[in-house]
Amino acid sequence: MLPQNFKCSILFDLKISEFTHSDAGQMNIYLNYYKENEEHTGDDSPIGIILCSGKNAPLVKYATMGLPQQLFFSRYLIN
Repeated sequence: MLPQNFKCSILFDLKISEFTHSDAGQMNIYLNYYKENEEHTGDDSPIGIILCSGKNAPLVKYATMGLPQQLFFSRYLIN
């Protein structure tokens, strides 16, 4: 559950392919740039969400382990 006065930006990255380790690195760059150049005083750290056509859970785990940013991954379905 988020704190009552939680204020942050959410960055989305929509991929047309399966997740790769470079996607995590790319989002980490986006989050670091945003935090340093776009964030406003009093904002909480930005959150990154990557939507991809598929993901390999162990690859996601190891590609994001130890990153200071909050990154979330999900698979989307195309009808």
